[in-house]
Amino acid sequence: MPTPVPMGGKDEAVNAMLAIQAACKNGTWVLLEGIHLCGEFLGLLSRVFEDIVEAGEEIEVKKDIQ
Repeated sequence: MPTPVPMGGKDEAVNAMLAIQAACKNGTWVLLEGIHLCGEFLGLLSRVFEDIVEAGEEIEVKKDIQ
């Protein structure tokens, strides 16, 4: 079951980032509820996802080399 994170209130970006970091570590999901209320946060979120994808690609390349 995904971890729900309500967006649009105080500290929503911090709470979302903490949940995303924990989910990456644990292999779980995060549900950002009301994300449409956080226009400014979406730019940061896009960069975070790009970093996650790049990190995953680096891990796969290292596995292939070994």
